[in-house]
Amino acid sequence: YPLCALSPTTDMTILCTSDTDDTTGFCASEQTCADGRGRSIGSCETGVCCKIEASCASTTSFPVTYFTSPSYPDSDSMDVACNLNVQVERKVCQLRIDFIDFELPGPGRDGRCQNTNSFKIFAPANPRGILGGDEQTGLCGLNEGQHIYIPVETSDVVQLHFTLSGTGTVPNSLVQSLSSQTNYKWNLKITQVECGGDNEAMNFLEAPNGCTQYFQDNFGTISSFNLDGLSPFSPSQDYWICVGQENDDPRNACGVELRAQTFGLPVDTTPGQEDGAIIPDPANPYKTVPECQLGDRLVNT
Repeated sequence: YPLCALSPTTDMTILCTSDTDDTTGFCASEQTCADGRGRSIGSCETGVCCKIEASCASTTSFPVTYFTSPSYPDSDSMDVACNLNVQVERKVCQLRIDFIDFELPGPGRDGRCQNTNSFKIFAPANPRGILGGDEQTGLCGLNEGQHIYIPVETSDVVQLHFTLSGTGTVPNSLVQSLSSQTNYKWNLKITQVECGGDNEAMNFLEAPNGCTQYFQDNFGTISSFNLDGLSPFSPSQDYWICVGQENDDPRNACGVELRAQTFGLPVDTTPGQEDGAIIPDPANPYKTVPECQLGDRLVNT
């Protein structure tokens, strides 16, 4: 994150990075960090770089919180219902959730996550789920390295909820860290993004309105969720992926090139909705877009 040269008297959130790795925290006094059951991972002009870690049956309102499975970094195999409530602070308009680790049982044959093996987010702005569509299917399978943005308002409470049976099979074609096919683990970084101010680090994180994912690197990979080579593509998705220019890039970028490593989408087989049919844009009634009705026919490879 860009460094912020801020006065110790400001109430602006100062993000910081660990002295030993790329773990993110926030600057706070030693007492504030201790009161929040955090630990120091570095130093700041205003005190320490504080890392907050939380697990099941917890509530947080801190700028950055790491939400982990009960035995993390070790894996678990017991059945569990685990939730974290995030209380949104003032000036915050988005939550960014980074999937540092995410290894859960895969979806069923129809691409939907099982109710007993899934991760769901309940937010006032996304009553039908964070991936849009008309049902809350949740997330499951392998999603390390993914991220999502959730629009929020001050005083909102966003619930992150895991339900695990301890018996579901984790797709292991890419996993070497689990001792059993039914073991699971997760580590999510939740950042409360402040909007509309002079905070350079927060302005860097803030995504354009409507974006569920936001990429600013010059090079990178955009992939669907649970891309493990075996599981079906999840139905009922309707979300935006946005690409912006890297702030520190001196070049005047004028476009984006996308190269498909793997690409395929199911089409609507309803009579009258042929491949490539044009329909009204749900986001703008004065425009039209190609129809692509997500179904359960595509293997997510």
